[in-house]
Amino acid sequence: MALIPTSATSTLLTSKATSLFNGHPAPIVQILNDVDSCLSIPPHLTLYQCALPLKDSVIKHACVALSDISSRVDKITCKDASLSCNSDEGSVEVKFSNKNFELRSLQAQVVTALNPLRQGLLREKNPASVPLSKLMTTNVNVQEFGWEETIGDFNPHVTLAWFPPDDAKEFLKKLPNLFTNHVANGYSFEKLGLYVMGPYGTCTQLLFSTPLGANVGLGPQLHYQVKQGREEKAEA
Repeated sequence: MALIPTSATSTLLTSKATSLFNGHPAPIVQILNDVDSCLSIPPHLTLYQCALPLKDSVIKHACVALSDISSRVDKITCKDASLSCNSDEGSVEVKFSNKNFELRSLQAQVVTALNPLRQGLLREKNPASVPLSKLMTTNVNVQEFGWEETIGDFNPHVTLAWFPPDDAKEFLKKLPNLFTNHVANGYSFEKLGLYVMGPYGTCTQLLFSTPLGANVGLGPQLHYQVKQGREEKAEA
């Protein structure tokens, strides 16, 4: 489950990624507007990573819950951005303050509504390729919610790209000369989206989207039809 940026913010993020990585080691995955490429993804801010049973009734329940939540939340704009490197994942991220009340409140609502739908399912690995089954004995958030970065440990960010770990560390050394953390109008998000999750925590396929309160005229959209009788799990 993730926040989907406005068109203007999406363009800002993808152009920033393109300019940052031009002339540097090619990333494994990079955010781009060209989502037809198997090595590119749409920009998003993850609110909750969890495994849901791939059943029509469960997915529909999740869509209804997200629609209800989005109807009570206005478009969110974040201005407290900085660029950082997640050395565990080999990723470069635009990070936002985890003290942002709107983001924390929204995430809490999403986790509270969707966690019961997991029915105890776990994703196989986190974005750093650590099996979540190994974290079950030590991480309270994984035990209760199936994801490390919930509630108090929320880490709001938009990932720009993933590199081999050594390349990411080298890139981090050059960040002060490559990034300005002030964006006059901030980064704005206008929809909630339910995605299929791919490698590195990427959002590879949009299943459902619903606009935040001030944009209700856009209406919710179902982007995928779950086949009856499927028993697999959808990682979202």
